[in-house]
Amino acid sequence: MDKIKAFLLHLIQKDWVSFNKIDNGLKQSELYNEILDDFKKLVQIEAENENFNFSELYKLIKSYKNEISELPFMGKFYSLVNPMLLTGQLTKIAEEIEFHLEKDNLKEAVCDCEIKYKYNQIPDVTHLDKVGFGCDGYYNYIIYECSKCSFKWSSYKSDDSAGNTVFEKWNEKEFPDNKRNCN
Repeated sequence: MDKIKAFLLHLIQKDWVSFNKIDNGLKQSELYNEILDDFKKLVQIEAENENFNFSELYKLIKSYKNEISELPFMGKFYSLVNPMLLTGQLTKIAEEIEFHLEKDNLKEAVCDCEIKYKYNQIPDVTHLDKVGFGCDGYYNYIIYECSKCSFKWSSYKSDDSAGNTVFEKWNEKEFPDNKRNCN
């Protein structure tokens, strides 16, 4: 964990003023993505240690949240290169690495729906069968069941600007009849 801590300290001490002076937004994005790639490589190497603890990593990243979010830079493509997003981007990288490590350790499993749910991953839709509809008073859900493991997912279109499809674990206890009138 010491190497990751050193990486975060270096990140905070980086010359962000020079970074801000780069006029080319693509060059800024390239340099920023190199930082994210370096973090990913470092976490992958460190995670190979038997005693590596992802919970400690998340706590470490969170402990630097205020310092990172106040870094003096704002990229030309601020929706991607932005100090307010950096902590979340680092956490997401760590979550993806943890997900793949756990998935690799459970190769014998019939299906990976549980793991995908645990790490906020999208299920393999080729194995999902539509089994019903539901509503929570706001979102209309399509309920799916995995043909491999019987895990139940619900999906809905988010109401954000991207309108992405969101998958969640279906909560049958909350909606036992699988149908509600959302009018």
